[in-house]
Order: sequence, then C-alpha cells, then structure tokens
Amino acid sequence: MHKDNQMVDYIHALEQFVKDPDTSLMALSAVRYAMGRMTSIVSTTCDWITLHWDMIDEKNQKFIERNVNEAIEHYKKTGHGLGMDCDFEKWVKLSEWIKEHIDEKTRINTTY
Repeated sequence: MHKDNQMVDYIHALEQFVKDPDTSLMALSAVRYAMGRMTSIVSTTCDWITLHWDMIDEKNQKFIERNVNEAIEHYKKTGHGLGMDCDFEKWVKLSEWIKEHIDEKTRINTTY
C-alpha cells in the first residue's frame, strides 16, 4: 500500500509540473542560455526539449522554434553564435525535430 501512495504522490507532482506555466518559460530560457555554449549543456538542453515538448505551451514552442532557426541562419552566415560544429549539428537536429512535431496551427497562428 505504501508504494501505491508514493505513485499517487508522484503522479500528482507530475501533473502540477505539467500544468505549471513556468515550465514553458524555463524551457525557452534554457534554449536561449545554451545557445553559443560549447559544453554538454547544448546536448542536454536539446534532449530535454524533445523529451518534454508536450509540456511546453504552444506560444513558447513557437518562440523556441523561431530562436533556434534564427540562430542557425546567423551561424550559417557568420560561423558564430552556436558554439562549435558539434553544437551547431545538435541545434540543426533539434530544428528538424521541431519541424516534424510542432502543431501546424501553432506555426501559422502564433504572433510575436
């Protein structure tokens, strides 16, 4: 019975996390922080975003998509802004993943 109570507590905590609007803002902040870094934070952030994408609200999904795509375009023009080549590749993979998973209505209807 003790394990059942622990599971209920865990599920309740997870539901609160999912419903927390700050989760979306923290995800966007993490992406912006990781851009340009040359550490494992790039890989960790990109992996976290894909794993928790459904917890991020549509507005911040769009902001993340835009920020990543703009940074990629800047890197292609200047060779700067997204860390080393391996970091750049991780951002490109995230961008491609987002294109496959973002809701089309979010892409069209979100205004800045």
